[in-house]
Amino acid sequence: MGHASRRAAASRRARFLHSVRTTHTRGFALIRLAFIFTVAGLAANCWDSGVEPPGQEEPDPGQNPGEDPDGNDPGAGGVAQLRLRADLTSTVIATLVVQVAAPDIDPPLEFTLEREGDAAAGTLEIPAGSDRVLTASAYDASGVRTHVGSDTLTLVAGTNPTVTLELSPLVGELPVEVVLGSRLIIVSPGADTVQVGDTTRFHAVIVGAEGDTLDGEVQWASGNTDLATVNQDGLVTARAEGTVDIIAVNGAVAGEATLEIEAAPVPPDTTDPVPPDTVTPPDTITYPAPDGAPYPGSPVIADIRFDWSTHRREAPGSDNWPLTWADDGHQYTSWGDGGGFGGTNTNGRVDMGIARIEGGKRGYVGININGGEDPESGNSTWPDDNRGMKTYALLSVNGGVLYTFLSPLSDVNNWRFARLAKSTDHGATWTEIPSVEFTKEQGLALPWFLQAGQDYGAAEDDYVYVYFTEVQDPTIWEVQKPGRIALARVPRDAIEDRGRYEFFAGLDDAGNPTWTSDVTQREPVFEDRNGVMRQSTLYNPVLDRYLLITSHTARNYGNIGIFDAPHPWGPWTTVEYAYGWPRGGEIEGNSFYWNFSPKWWSADGLDFVLVFTGKTVNDSWNSVEGSLVLR
Repeated sequence: MGHASRRAAASRRARFLHSVRTTHTRGFALIRLAFIFTVAGLAANCWDSGVEPPGQEEPDPGQNPGEDPDGNDPGAGGVAQLRLRADLTSTVIATLVVQVAAPDIDPPLEFTLEREGDAAAGTLEIPAGSDRVLTASAYDASGVRTHVGSDTLTLVAGTNPTVTLELSPLVGELPVEVVLGSRLIIVSPGADTVQVGDTTRFHAVIVGAEGDTLDGEVQWASGNTDLATVNQDGLVTARAEGTVDIIAVNGAVAGEATLEIEAAPVPPDTTDPVPPDTVTPPDTITYPAPDGAPYPGSPVIADIRFDWSTHRREAPGSDNWPLTWADDGHQYTSWGDGGGFGGTNTNGRVDMGIARIEGGKRGYVGININGGEDPESGNSTWPDDNRGMKTYALLSVNGGVLYTFLSPLSDVNNWRFARLAKSTDHGATWTEIPSVEFTKEQGLALPWFLQAGQDYGAAEDDYVYVYFTEVQDPTIWEVQKPGRIALARVPRDAIEDRGRYEFFAGLDDAGNPTWTSDVTQREPVFEDRNGVMRQSTLYNPVLDRYLLITSHTARNYGNIGIFDAPHPWGPWTTVEYAYGWPRGGEIEGNSFYWNFSPKWWSADGLDFVLVFTGKTVNDSWNSVEGSLVLR
């Protein structure tokens, strides 16, 4: 909520909430700390239920809560408990130090709260009385102070109102979101970004004064139903561009999150008002190839840039993470050798698991469905089934049917076969289809499904396209040299029929693709003498370009190649070709697998989110925002 909305809400529940705000200076975004003042016994129960405590009159609306009308020092001699929580998402803050000073508190009290995840939280015990000056300072990991703020409070040895303390940044702009209330309602994600027509789910947790989770249900509401609606399960549907607050209420306590809604991508206008013979097609212009790249520079995309301030790392110990965008508005993914979201390399570890990604690019939440730590389906074995299965391919198509290819282990055994499997319940259960299988004897491995919008809805034709790394040396689990990528297609309604798969067999004299059902007659659609291993492809309907990412030279060293083409089969040109990516050294250069989120693209088709994995700390889910720069 904005400040005006928050003040209006506070006035409507004046018995419960009291907000104190410091000045918002220089246009900086502020860190807000939520102080939850607690009380033991009957008074707390009465206030939480909305019933006035026995023997007390309702406070004068013009009187500050905790203020004695006779001017006496309220609650002197007792102790007030303050629950403090600061949301530190998107900040570099590592430690929060709170100092409490007063004429009768000498020396001042000092509380140090370490960051855990995206927040710092704790319970403070402070002698009750007036003129309690609270000063909070935030520090980064090097001990440099980044934010500071203070306020003067009157505390009682009983129920205290909620207070909002704002910390101004000393450098930069570091926006964060908080929730307030005598019982915290924490809404996650605290902020999110989606496109018109998307759905995203918010979750709410009621937290008590000691940081314990309380039972109870919340009622959901939208701050502007013209922009977004929300049902009582927290599922939000974006209706129009703008910014809207999503609110969860339990009794007199509310928590909120901010949802940014962007315009949905607009398909390109296929009409050409200018006669074709008067225009130089961009693909006829040749741009120099980057150093070592197998193809000339892209005639459409001049540069690709990454914003490392948006880098997010989750699920330590779990790798791979291919993505697809399903009919229900969520993305689905798979990991290997770890516990998935909420797990570690040991906690919840499975060879393979399935997860759902809910939300937009700024506030998404990963939820284990099948396998891993606390899976939603309760199934901790399939599709892994203790056979060491892995996948680098997921596709949602035909109304939310999920398809994947299963291969054994993460070594030379992976070359043995890739077998189709499907799920008709968004990943909770799976059925293998042994009749659709590709093998190392055919020279085909590590298949990937082309991604084309939600539930494959942006595809240019009725075929599903599958890309394969061609196996050159099955005795090594390494980049295959020379690098060749094969392409198969199958009607979208015949994915489970192996006899309907056709392979790219080259171009005819007119430059049109030819196809064959004989796998031995195939021709590669992509070649790189430096090698290839594990590829991902996506169709960008706004730019009308196909994007391909693969590794080269050697795996586990951040050797990334990004290419684009006007068709699924090419001809390919180079967008990026790097060794030890990222070029600026912002993270460890040991990534080995990358794919663009098919959902998180801007309406103009330029801004994206790249999901990747690697070794050591990059053996995890990683996401980073970026943008394409056109020529």
